[in-house]
Amino acid sequence: MRFASVPFNQNQVGWPLNDIDHHRQPQLSGDIQADWVIVGSGYAGVSFARRLASLNPQLNIVLIDAECAATSSSARNSGFIIGLPHNIGSSTAELKKAQDYRALLQEGIRLLDETVTEHQIACEWENVGKYHCQIDPSSEAIMQEYVDNLQLMQEPYSLLDGEALYQKLGTRLYSKGIYTPAVFWSTRQN
Repeated sequence: MRFASVPFNQNQVGWPLNDIDHHRQPQLSGDIQADWVIVGSGYAGVSFARRLASLNPQLNIVLIDAECAATSSSARNSGFIIGLPHNIGSSTAELKKAQDYRALLQEGIRLLDETVTEHQIACEWENVGKYHCQIDPSSEAIMQEYVDNLQLMQEPYSLLDGEALYQKLGTRLYSKGIYTPAVFWSTRQN
């Protein structure tokens, strides 16, 4: 297989690798027959491979990546997954796009929750919501825009000052924040 370059990874994962029994898989060599070849062992690649295999266990699926999955960008995210888009926008078209994206994100969370439960994966899975915080009070307009967008999307939220964030998060770094609880849109009444 020829390639122009391999990603240079200068980031570190959030846990010591020597505590994990990981090892690189061999490089591809020779001719390989596959029904599907998936490039990338991040969330999307692994999820797609898993879904294909669940739909048809007879498929020969090859998953390739330039890096070890345990040190990839998905592995370095410390296990967080969000259920709301970060940026929503102000037009009707942007709002519709954000609502569609929210549905996609929340379906992903639902599938992860289902997988963890079904396979009894001991990973300390918690569905606890998200804090969107500001450090500098000069970012007030950005926070207000996010609040306005949450209201347009009919998302529940709580505004928190620096002291409330300290009580919740244990740091005085943030001056203000928005907490959005883990609420699945599909389970709410419209």
